[in-house]
Amino acid sequence: MINIFGHIALDYICFIEKFPNVNASSKIKKMGRFFGGGAANVSAIIASLGGNVKLFSAAGGDFISSGYSSHLTSLGVDISGVKVFEEELSAHAFIFNDSYGNQITFFYWGASDRITEIEIPSDLDFVHIATGNAEFNKKVANSSNFLSFDAGQDIYGYKREDILEILKFTNILFSNEHEIEFIKKECGMKEADILEIVDILVITYGEKGSKVVSSSEEIFVPSLKIRAIDPTGAGDAYKAGFLFALGSGLSLKECAEIGTVCASFVVESYGSQTKLPKWDEVEERRRKFFGEMK
Repeated sequence: MINIFGHIALDYICFIEKFPNVNASSKIKKMGRFFGGGAANVSAIIASLGGNVKLFSAAGGDFISSGYSSHLTSLGVDISGVKVFEEELSAHAFIFNDSYGNQITFFYWGASDRITEIEIPSDLDFVHIATGNAEFNKKVANSSNFLSFDAGQDIYGYKREDILEILKFTNILFSNEHEIEFIKKECGMKEADILEIVDILVITYGEKGSKVVSSSEEIFVPSLKIRAIDPTGAGDAYKAGFLFALGSGLSLKECAEIGTVCASFVVESYGSQTKLPKWDEVEERRRKFFGEMK
């Protein structure tokens, strides 16, 4: 069982030609509302692949009325760890993508601000934290036997001592190229220093691919050349595929390949949970691009 802690959110994804200047406006060419939130995205994909996953989060009354709770349940996600605050709105993400591949997100925390009211089970075997509240996540990290930590966009609000406290318990650190630079600058560390604390460092570089580094190896896996429609949730899909593969006993190279393939499915549709891959689909696409597993 993989225990996932973090956001449940409703995503409003908008596409514009270019970002406006301050005090100006820009026409939205296309938009829609989708199920999202980093923790929920990871949970949904792991469940779709056939994994056992339990989601811990705080949600508003719209978690039920929007159909989100029944959607996750239908996938096989255990949502008994989700605390619903009927009087609150769930977190909302307002995501704007321009025609040059840039993205800006405005995030309303809503019920996520009350995640500290969730009871954290003791002695959790396998945990993935999708950023969120720093104080809460430090407590989760301290209760984990094996910890995967997703730096995510919330990391920019973390203090140096918050990051170092969580890294102390971290086995796998996931980060994109911008987040890792923030961590290194904030903590006064180099990549080698981070690897003295964590076992595995995974850095994603968008359409360029990803790098996985451990004490014994460094692997680079390119992204797949496909027609991408919406980048939202690609990073979450990568992490979900990586963690599912790791739990299945695959090598780090295979984990990165599975993560890459999962991300390729998600970006082919609008929204993070619109095109959730099944394991046989992932295996087929992985063989096509990377060859047979050894």
